[in-house]
Amino acid sequence: MQSSEDTIVADVETLSRRQSGVRYPGWLALFCIWTLIGVLAFARHYLDTSAAGSHEFSLKELVEWLTCFYPWVLFAPVVFEMERRFPLNRQQWKRSVPVLFVFALAVSFAVMKCTQILCLILNRKADLHAVLYTLSPGEWALAFFLFWNVAAAGAIIRTFIHLERQQRVAAELALENAKLETSLKNAELEALRLRLKPHFLFNTLENISALAEDNPKLARRMLARLGELLRAAVRRDYQAEIRLDAEIALMNAYLDVERVRFGERLHVDVEVAPETETALVPSLLLQPLVENAIQHGLRNVSGAGWIEVTSRKSSEYLVLTIKDNGSGPPDEMALGIGLGSTRERLMRMYPQEHRLFIEKLQNGGTLVYIQLPFRTRNASSNGSAAHSYRG
Repeated sequence: MQSSEDTIVADVETLSRRQSGVRYPGWLALFCIWTLIGVLAFARHYLDTSAAGSHEFSLKELVEWLTCFYPWVLFAPVVFEMERRFPLNRQQWKRSVPVLFVFALAVSFAVMKCTQILCLILNRKADLHAVLYTLSPGEWALAFFLFWNVAAAGAIIRTFIHLERQQRVAAELALENAKLETSLKNAELEALRLRLKPHFLFNTLENISALAEDNPKLARRMLARLGELLRAAVRRDYQAEIRLDAEIALMNAYLDVERVRFGERLHVDVEVAPETETALVPSLLLQPLVENAIQHGLRNVSGAGWIEVTSRKSSEYLVLTIKDNGSGPPDEMALGIGLGSTRERLMRMYPQEHRLFIEKLQNGGTLVYIQLPFRTRNASSNGSAAHSYRG
């Protein structure tokens, strides 16, 4: 069954796999970013000077212009780390700004000197003493301005990383919760199943015990059929849902046990629409309902007892009905453990997707109506004609 919890698990696992992995840019990314910034700045400078007068494009001038920006390829990771330690956020900016201000002066000075050294390498005619010991307020101001831009970019990237980490943690928590809910639901269903099997077994053993003195031969036959039914139930691995035809087979095995006791007094008709044979239903759904019909509905019937089990497909739903010709349900609708367990199982397996009601028929007897979502393990349905099982 593709339950809502299974869907949640699948969606959350997909979300976890799709995490974008935001991180600080690497060396190659920084080189490309600062090259682009330098080229754009040079283009602005070239257009301004060309508008003022004749100015021819020079590749050497472009390279010299880029020397103002390439030192940031080296220093940007350092700025990112400092901003991470002294974050520019609402809670800590008052403490961080003074520290970063002092650091900005030092980094700006280092960037300016790196720029001067690169210019010296490109223009060997420059005076080494003037390059090393000259302070240019304009270049220092530019470096100081770029420092705070890099710090702001680091704060933005760090914020995205923090948000992504929160989303990943939330996705992992949601995945764990979904798995826990699924495990809890399976445990509840298993508890209901284990409660239901002893109920059926004890009822059958009580019937055998009642027959042991009056009709030992019939009791032995009933005990042999019970052994066959229990072997079939134990041999099959438990599944929350099984095909309807398999559930019908299990129900018929139970009816074989009851026919030994009731003989000709018990008549059962089972009409299964061919398109519903492969539909998935909860395991041990029909047996306790048929048992209720026999134990409660036919208890006061003096003549033959009739039980009719049908299945049909209605739109996107599977409809199952169990009718009997007994005295009808009591006013409080308390039909025992079988029906109570069925109600609980359907509420857990198909919340808001199922219907279950019981009514007294006008001509006597009881109708149990169940509506479930129509689901199959395979897309195709088997069979071309309705099957009839009569007993």
